[in-house]
Amino acid sequence: MIAEALEHACRPWLQDLDPRLRIVFAVVFAFLVAMATALPVAAAGLGLGLGAFLLSGLPYRVLLKRHLPLNIMLIVLVLLLVAPQLGIQDSALYLEDSAPVQRALLLVLKANAILLVITVFFSTLPPIVLGHSLERLHFPKKLTRLLLFTVRYLDVMHLEFQRLRDAMRVRGFNPQANLHTVRAYANLVGMLLVRALDRAERIEAAMACRGFTGHFPVAQPLQYQSRDIYMALLLSTLVGVLGFLELWSWR
Repeated sequence: MIAEALEHACRPWLQDLDPRLRIVFAVVFAFLVAMATALPVAAAGLGLGLGAFLLSGLPYRVLLKRHLPLNIMLIVLVLLLVAPQLGIQDSALYLEDSAPVQRALLLVLKANAILLVITVFFSTLPPIVLGHSLERLHFPKKLTRLLLFTVRYLDVMHLEFQRLRDAMRVRGFNPQANLHTVRAYANLVGMLLVRALDRAERIEAAMACRGFTGHFPVAQPLQYQSRDIYMALLLSTLVGVLGFLELWSWR
């Protein structure tokens, strides 16, 4: 599988939480943190993200696997922001202006905080539950169905790509820096698109035969419980604190 399934790796309090509440909180939190202009607000968001991750019970390898590539990219961006301000004076490295450093640190804090919350509240949702929750939140049905089909068949097309690539290797294909390699990869992409179109037509016919009407039936409808109300109050308080800190920083 391309996507790592984390819905059974988290603790029961997160599994039992209504998925609509998880989606709304993650989106609002990400919006507030992304719009933050003060370091204390971004630091508080990162602290909340770390706290949510520790309470979720997810394995630490998930944290390393997802944040390592992000922070490598952020290091490059930070160097690009800070490098023009670097200078040499009295054999010591100094910064002429601290604004680029603050912007770089703000970027690092916000990116890691948003990724933490998305990992905890989004990655632990099964795709079908995520799609159904988005429909219940009145997202466009075409977008939610596109999301579900993409998640479902992305792995199928990845396996198809592996089969085509293995077939090329069996026939003695050795990639090199020449025009033959370019044509071979172009044919590979073309065959993958043709097979994807053929599979999509067969899937459409199979769904029509099964009476698909544009809506995926769900065995267990979503219903708010009393614990969801308490958790909604807690999450709303945390979001409100972040918003208050941001407004206070504008003074």
